[in-house]
Amino acid sequence: ATVKPEQELTRELIAKLADTFRYALRSTKEDLVPLSDELEFIETYLALEKERFTHRLEVEIIVEETIADILI
Repeated sequence: ATVKPEQELTRELIAKLADTFRYALRSTKEDLVPLSDELEFIETYLALEKERFTHRLEVEIIVEETIADILI
């Protein structure tokens, strides 16, 4: 809330960082979580890293949709 409106990207990055922290805390309470949740966490983390490393970071995640509900 204290980030200026003209720094919207900063606000979005802070929200993504908060999401990663929330997921890390929530997932430690479970023995197993769905693969789709883990992938969402990884994609959020990689979005943060992409902002940091810009063109030096290229990632492609290929996962069959049929395994999204598998617990890991």
